[in-house]
Amino acid sequence: MKTYIVSIVLIVIVIIIRFPTLCLQTKIILSNIKLNQTPHFFICTHKYEHIDLYSMIQQSQIWKKQTQLSTFLVVADYPHNHMLSMQTKLCTTAVNFLYTTKNTVAKMLTKLQHCHVCIFIYEHSKSTGIYYVLKKFTGPVTLVDISSNAKPCEDHAAFPCLYNTCGKEYHVSYKNGNILKKWVKESMNSHDFISNMKELLYSSENVK
Repeated sequence: MKTYIVSIVLIVIVIIIRFPTLCLQTKIILSNIKLNQTPHFFICTHKYEHIDLYSMIQQSQIWKKQTQLSTFLVVADYPHNHMLSMQTKLCTTAVNFLYTTKNTVAKMLTKLQHCHVCIFIYEHSKSTGIYYVLKKFTGPVTLVDISSNAKPCEDHAAFPCLYNTCGKEYHVSYKNGNILKKWVKESMNSHDFISNMKELLYSSENVK
């Protein structure tokens, strides 16, 4: 009996690790964006916490097939993100994690020499790191929006977020973000830059 229970538990754990969105009963509609074979800097909305990460983990597989380049996701240095990193390694996906500890801008620039980098930005964030990345990065910049009829997560509350995001459908869409490089080149100050960038990122309008 004990062996049977242990086997069932192990099967459940494997299913959760291998198919997290299936367990959450969510559906993620990916975009077939066409990328050239050069490192891209992706700046993504962050309304749905774990769903945003799962969406970009799946999307990075498309990027990998097109460009042969792996992706680094820039995430907070929290235990659950380290657990997610271990999960992706077990699933052998083409994504790695870069944690926001010290010298994050320098680390992103180093990764952008050979890999894609995707950073998640909350609508209320005031972090200016992206501004300083774009002062040196000359490659393509793409804004990513993850939209849904799910209720956005608030205050990093884990259980309400899980409840509100389960069973929903999520759509990944893109906007050209190269205008951000223009703003930096024109010497827009960092705080105005972040404010304008978030307005573009979270708007429904396409950026040329």
